[in-house]
Amino acid sequence: MFTAKSQVDDRIEGLESGADAYLTKPTQPRELFAQVKAILKRTPKREVVVQAPAPPPPSGKIFGVLAAKGGIGVSTMATNLAVTLHKKTKENVILSDFRPGQGTIGLDLGFRNPSGMLGLLENNKAVSLEDVRGNLLPHKSGVMTFLSSHEPEDAKHFGEADKFLTITKHLR
Repeated sequence: MFTAKSQVDDRIEGLESGADAYLTKPTQPRELFAQVKAILKRTPKREVVVQAPAPPPPSGKIFGVLAAKGGIGVSTMATNLAVTLHKKTKENVILSDFRPGQGTIGLDLGFRNPSGMLGLLENNKAVSLEDVRGNLLPHKSGVMTFLSSHEPEDAKHFGEADKFLTITKHLR
């Protein structure tokens, strides 16, 4: 304890409270260092066991393909990027279309009624990893897809920011 209280009763109270030493102000730095060294010598060395934190669950990288003007060619670019990444890396790749009401990737790939995204956006419950997995569609290229509807009325779901974020985390 390092304090300005220098009365005998203060010292006794400090030591009885569990202080290893009792120094009063003012003191010389050499005395302070000597007291600290003495305390450290008296303290039994403890073996510190550091447990490594559990590794995070495996996750992937997310690439976004955006366009400044109208999106002409963006779906094709995203599709080609996904297929190329899958073929070059032999890793799992998920191609997703985050434009409900304007989803064209599913149509381009031959899916007649892609609605994986829509089903989760319309549902009133929280989106789970299992929900996302259950809506993945395999494509013959080896890429998995998670697609939006192309029906214009489905654009009303653009405001579901929290669900989009949750879906993105699960896709990762």
